Amino acid sequence: EKSVLELGLNHIDRSSFHRGRKYASEGRVVIASQTPSRIEARVSGSAETPYSVKIWKEGNALKATCSCPIGSKCKHIAATLLRGPSSLVSRNHSS
Repeated sequence: EKSVLELGLNHIDRSSFHRGRKYASEGRVVIASQTPSRIEARVSGSAETPYSVKIWKEGNALKATCSCPIGSKCKHIAATLLRGPSSLVSRNHSS
């Protein structure tokens, strides 16, 4: 079974993943709110205003949106997944 982190990052291209990992390591991710099934964060990118990222579980799928021009599958979502709470990003799915 894939973890939620693997499910989420599986849909993000290699370039966005590497930039997201850099953003996460540079402390650009601020978790605004979190529950066991949802993360909302602000990610500082190249724009003056941080982007808003929302990631949530929907059944066995992971959904995510970002306020950046790309909107999904972006480095901001990757950074949030890498920085997010373990309750959402590291728990394996079980049937």
